[in-house]
Amino acid sequence: MIWFYFKIIIGFSSFNKELITFNMLFVVNAIFYNMIYLNFFYLNERNTSKIEKEGAFKAKLEWQFERFRGGINPEFLYQSLKTPISLVHTNPHQAQKFIGKLAQFYRYLLEHQSQELISLQEELDALQNQTALLNEHIDGVLEFNIDVDKDLCDTCMVIPGSLQRILGSLVASNIVNQKQPLRVNCTKSMFKFL
Repeated sequence: MIWFYFKIIIGFSSFNKELITFNMLFVVNAIFYNMIYLNFFYLNERNTSKIEKEGAFKAKLEWQFERFRGGINPEFLYQSLKTPISLVHTNPHQAQKFIGKLAQFYRYLLEHQSQELISLQEELDALQNQTALLNEHIDGVLEFNIDVDKDLCDTCMVIPGSLQRILGSLVASNIVNQKQPLRVNCTKSMFKFL
């Protein structure tokens, strides 16, 4: 329609060259502006995704921190720190061993806090470490006996810290002294449902 107007009505003869030149300039400008727009769009999307990833990472760290804080029994921590303070003056070697066991206990908590399940053997090892820590505090009146098959320990999976919380509850809810020691027996019949 435009060609008809310029060629027939106005009589403009070199319209084809100018139209091609105009269209070429229009196409180059359109490509240039589209490249700028797509560049800004891509940068915006990339930055938005990075911000979302950082937000998710921050939320995950906060969740892990809250989970860790919830996993630390403040009473156990207080008693555990009170024991080496009293041992430092009387028996420094024993205090050093106790601090090593305490560090091992909290290292276990940190290493396994993000796992949903761990082997029963790992949990029982940590439980024996916790028993040793508790025995330092309550004068060795806690007995913890394990009678579980090795193959069950390797194949059975438990929630990290579950047995430790049970032991902590047992110690907290019972009167434990030299006349009334607390004996905990861990047998394979306890794990037959797993």
